[in-house]
Amino acid sequence: RADAPRTAVIVAGDHGESLGAHGEPTHGMLLFEAALRVPLLVRAPGVAPATRTDPASLVDVAPTMLALAGVASGSSPGRSLLVPPDADVETYVESDYPTVAGWTPARALVRDRWKLVVSSGSTLFDLSADPQEETDAGASHPAIARAMHARLAEIRRPAAGTPAAPTLPADASATLRS
Repeated sequence: RADAPRTAVIVAGDHGESLGAHGEPTHGMLLFEAALRVPLLVRAPGVAPATRTDPASLVDVAPTMLALAGVASGSSPGRSLLVPPDADVETYVESDYPTVAGWTPARALVRDRWKLVVSSGSTLFDLSADPQEETDAGASHPAIARAMHARLAEIRRPAAGTPAAPTLPADASATLRS
């Protein structure tokens, strides 16, 4: 096609599959790397082939597309993956899906080699030393665990001036739940 030299293609998976890792047969309930790591491929004119190992998120796709189009992303979340990785990049992950089984929602924060997972308890993983996420490093690195807990709480705190979520009348809420 004539427009092929100007065409950018981005391919991303929306989730991995645990395939039994950590006792989870599929995905969605737990926030282990087996379910979180997905392919993210960018092919575009002028972009040299490269492999990156820094964490990225699906929220980085839109700013990357805008950068490819030469448009500033403004204050949108995420970052362009066309620029070199920033050492301070962090990735926030959440799943409310565990609530369907009566479990606590799960939240995670990944920064550098560290990953904090918070649900009914909390676990700190050193992804460099423990890529299979088998050992809680929180006791041996309490300062990192505290700092990541504080940052996670900051991320979860509503911004000043954010309106409260609207409440539904009880009958409408019951109808939606049914």
